[in-house]
Amino acid sequence: MKILQKTVYGLYSLTGISILLFSFGNCEREVEYRLDVEFVFVNETDRWLSFEVFDDGVRTAAELLPGGTYSVINNASGGFENPDPATCCQGILNGVLAGADNGSIFVRFNEVGCSLQSVAEIKNHKAMVVGYRSFQYTFSFTDSVLNSVTGCRALK
Repeated sequence: MKILQKTVYGLYSLTGISILLFSFGNCEREVEYRLDVEFVFVNETDRWLSFEVFDDGVRTAAELLPGGTYSVINNASGGFENPDPATCCQGILNGVLAGADNGSIFVRFNEVGCSLQSVAEIKNHKAMVVGYRSFQYTFSFTDSVLNSVTGCRALK
């Protein structure tokens, strides 16, 4: 009986030690990085314009009066520890601008609606590092940008 008892205690001890060693052997922490991104849209024209954005997950019309600005803040998680502002946030921009994942957005101005590609590409936004893993991207609607639109149609 004592031999059986010692054998059982020995097996329990071996199992417990194995679990502890396995647990301590896999101590690598997976770090979830936070990324704060602000997209600022500036209207440098004398025209009123609007386009659709997702702000806090809600589809909203971003309206820009002449000289006006509109911003959307997005707090994302994941990605690399030290992201490159030139390339890190295209996916986030696609999630903010309605239609951007198709390569262009629909912009309304002067009673027409047109397809605009340049605003949907992160490379056309001025990137600024605000802090650790915090970026601001600014896109300026200028007369030359609005003159480059395609696929326009009259709005009623």
